[in-house]
Amino acid sequence: MPNTVEALIVIVLLVAPGFLAWQVLSARIPSVFRSNTHFFVVSFQLSVLVHLLISPLTYLWVDRIVAIWQSFNSVSSTGKVGFDWIVFCWLFLILFVGPILLAFLFSSIWRANWSQYSLGIIGLSRVDLTPHAWDWFFLTEENGCWIVAELDDGSKVGGEFGTNSFVSIAPYGRDIYLEKLYEITEDGEFGEELKDSIGGWISGESIKSLGFYRVE
Repeated sequence: MPNTVEALIVIVLLVAPGFLAWQVLSARIPSVFRSNTHFFVVSFQLSVLVHLLISPLTYLWVDRIVAIWQSFNSVSSTGKVGFDWIVFCWLFLILFVGPILLAFLFSSIWRANWSQYSLGIIGLSRVDLTPHAWDWFFLTEENGCWIVAELDDGSKVGGEFGTNSFVSIAPYGRDIYLEKLYEITEDGEFGEELKDSIGGWISGESIKSLGFYRVE
């Protein structure tokens, strides 16, 4: 029984931190930029990094941790397992706080402009991991813009791409929802907002080209 419990604890300590870190990291990085091919390997690597992050406290509290660990050896004879609030806090840091901090640190570095050159050297920059120019623009555009779409039939559709708009990216195809639609004049300029417009959907398959304009 003790051996089974100890083995379970070892597995949890080696896998759980990396699993949580990967889940938080995945939530902060668009799906086009990540792969689940080596999920378990990456989870284990992230677990190791979490333990390295918490290692100063592990070293400081090692005697208490060992004492709790040894209590599992005597659980069959005494029927009791020791409890230590310090060790409980250490486990909380390992299993929850550390993975979340690590994920936020990695995702922030990956998103930062200053890190792109260094990440590019090892093939992990946003440019290296972006399959299409379409994905690149919409994943890096944070301020909103005006869009004019020229369709296959020669007509033009324009509108506001803002916080209430939506665009699909790889691997889910390409289409756009614009939160407001406007008339497009013959010379390609924006006219009046279409009356009673609550937005419009544009199929990516019908788009010939897109023009982007900064919101002013």
